[in-house]
Amino acid sequence: MASETTNYKLVKPDPEEFYDVGVQNSNLDKIDTALKELEDSKASNVNLISLEQTVNEHLADFAVNVKDFGAVGDGINNDQPAIQAAIDYAHANKKNVYIPNGKYRLEDTIKRKGNVSLYGKSMTETELIFANVSGGVIIDTVNESLHGVTIQDVKLSKENNVAGNVIGILGGSTLELYNSAIGTFRNIQIVGLTHGISGNGVPDGVGIFDCLFENIVISSCFIGLRLHGSGNVVIHPRIVLCDTGVTLEYLNGESFAGVKFVNGVFVQNGYDIGITNVNGIRPSSFNGTWFEQAEHGIINIPYENTKIMSLSFNDCMLNVNSELELMNFYNALGVIKIDNCTIFQTNNSSTNIVNPASKDCRLKVANTIKILNNGDRSFLNYYIGDEWKQLDLVNGWVHVNENSLTKYFKTDDNIVHLQIAMKDGTPNGDTVIGTLPIGYRPKQSIRFTVLDVTNGVLRHLYITNTGNIGIQSIPSIQDLTGVWVGYVTFKADL
Repeated sequence: MASETTNYKLVKPDPEEFYDVGVQNSNLDKIDTALKELEDSKASNVNLISLEQTVNEHLADFAVNVKDFGAVGDGINNDQPAIQAAIDYAHANKKNVYIPNGKYRLEDTIKRKGNVSLYGKSMTETELIFANVSGGVIIDTVNESLHGVTIQDVKLSKENNVAGNVIGILGGSTLELYNSAIGTFRNIQIVGLTHGISGNGVPDGVGIFDCLFENIVISSCFIGLRLHGSGNVVIHPRIVLCDTGVTLEYLNGESFAGVKFVNGVFVQNGYDIGITNVNGIRPSSFNGTWFEQAEHGIINIPYENTKIMSLSFNDCMLNVNSELELMNFYNALGVIKIDNCTIFQTNNSSTNIVNPASKDCRLKVANTIKILNNGDRSFLNYYIGDEWKQLDLVNGWVHVNENSLTKYFKTDDNIVHLQIAMKDGTPNGDTVIGTLPIGYRPKQSIRFTVLDVTNGVLRHLYITNTGNIGIQSIPSIQDLTGVWVGYVTFKADL
């Protein structure tokens, strides 16, 4: 006869009942009931009020709550004074600031101070709404240290009646402070502002540099990200319906690194990328990024002789529907690389990848496929490099003949090759024979020798960092004219 266990009265089957499914199911039901009773018993003993107090005590050790300083978060009251008071208190007491869910109307700028971090509940639940009709900045962090600082889980917007320019987050610092680096911007949504995040707070200083931007969602702004700084890493950006998605600009030596974008999405912007200063950018890259139907093209470089050390697109999707060039590098000096990308054109046109007039820009395309809407496809592997350029000679010097010219070109690693083949000019010391253009000049003056084949002697030439090529004055060598030939290479200063 079957027996039962002491505690839960589980059936102990007799040998002949060992394979009885009914006995097994009965035991499972008893176990399930016992476990549920145990769970309910534990839950009934939890003091929720005490638990909430404990959580709040730990939170208070880490951050102050803006509602403790009078913030309402109803979208009606002006919460700027309360939030600023919370920041001031946090700065004085080495704490951070927590902004719980709500709509916080701001009639003035929030000034972040020192190493105070700002935390919302989420980018959809904590919204800071700028309400000053003249415009301004929502979060000003200019000249305040970003070292170890985090701004995250907030939405930034403005009221419809605000006519002036509004910047979501403004950063940067003077060269003396040099402290607008090593911060984190995470889970931020920005809608309808002039600039979403801008590092141009101190135009003659440094921008936001060496920072992490993660999961930044920006829509309907004039400029989404205005990264006036180098060394930034941008992960999972989503930038849509902006005049320009992101502008890159190198200011005053913020970092030797460039900007790296990873797994981003750019959709229906005017331009996705703008390189908006002749100082250009450090080596930068877009990796695993989707570019979708920019109105004017993926890249805009409006100023002549913009210095681009290197800009690469790796594992990207370039989706266009216009007749314009995908990338207009007409004014660029530098190297562009497109590797392992897919180019999809919805209008079956033969849109150029790069403006063909960009003679001073080297373009490498490798392992890339171009697909038209009708299914036609082609594989792209080619290089558009620099061509020999004839140097304009002065002071009586002329080229030897049409096959022997004084000319120059630059390789994709910025090495300038200069060939000298000239005759009949003024050979006196310190005479300039010609000038190299910007982008083909050495960082420091260099000297080199050429052969005077007519007189059988070596002549000494120099190139300055302003591009002047001149004759080195050496009294021991007679100033005799003749045919001079030579060749020199050097690294260009970008």
